Amino acid sequence: MRQLNMRGKWAEGIQPRNLIWIVTDRLAVCERPGGYGPQHRKVRRVEELIWIRRNDFKRVISIIPANHNLHNYEEFDISWEVDSAVDAFSVFSSRWTTEILATLYIAGDRRFNEMRSLLRGISSRTLSDKLTTCVDYGLVERLV
Repeated sequence: MRQLNMRGKWAEGIQPRNLIWIVTDRLAVCERPGGYGPQHRKVRRVEELIWIRRNDFKRVISIIPANHNLHNYEEFDISWEVDSAVDAFSVFSSRWTTEILATLYIAGDRRFNEMRSLLRGISSRTLSDKLTTCVDYGLVERLV
């Protein structure tokens, strides 16, 4: 891990730009912390990465396909991924997936036809396909 001899308020780092907490102190989203362009200010990158380490972030999942500055995470002992975020977005951005997961979360375990009646407008085939995808990605468990 990279050792820095910093004092004062900068020793704590600075919160990355546009960081939004999804689940307070557990899950957050923002532009790629530490920047993603080749012209990103190195000082700001270091300060953001210090903040990430000091706040016990264990993994950064990037939705930006470019691999600029990813080596900086390794210098700060922060693991990172790029491809898994693309997979996640393909699942969650498809129509009905979030509605199905929300229904299961709110209503609890349900049989297939009960789910179909709770989700107005969904066809049996679409529900079956989306549930299969959710099972394949480990988002839900199928009980027979």
